[in-house]
Amino acid sequence: MARLTFPVSRDGLIVPVWIGLSGQETTTLLAAGHAVPPPLKVRGLLDTGSDVTADLQIVGALPDTPYDVRLIEMPRASSASCNAGDPGVAAAVLQTDDGGAGGVTVSDPISPGATGMWMFISRPGELSQTPAEFYTSDFVVPL
Repeated sequence: MARLTFPVSRDGLIVPVWIGLSGQETTTLLAAGHAVPPPLKVRGLLDTGSDVTADLQIVGALPDTPYDVRLIEMPRASSASCNAGDPGVAAAVLQTDDGGAGGVTVSDPISPGATGMWMFISRPGELSQTPAEFYTSDFVVPL
């Protein structure tokens, strides 16, 4: 399982990121009579000012693998999607190296009326549109 690590900044906020098992992994463990381990807790860093910036670094992930990173502003209409390029969504691709490490910085101006931001990280599925892995921040960060 990948672990995400983040640098610490004097003016930034440490944000927990939830890392759990996929639905398939959970089903397999339960079917075999095993307990499902609790999700791992890691931390992320968000800096805010007139922009919001997340500095992400990943170690122990799959080698040579892209991860999609999105910062999503709140509030959002329930009908609004959170895809790259949507209003209030900043996106970048984090590409791991041969050792499973990589990093990316995502930054976006804060939209008028935005009161919070959350982070979504996923590894695209090979044969479907369902992510193979996904991680989210534990809470909406107030802006």
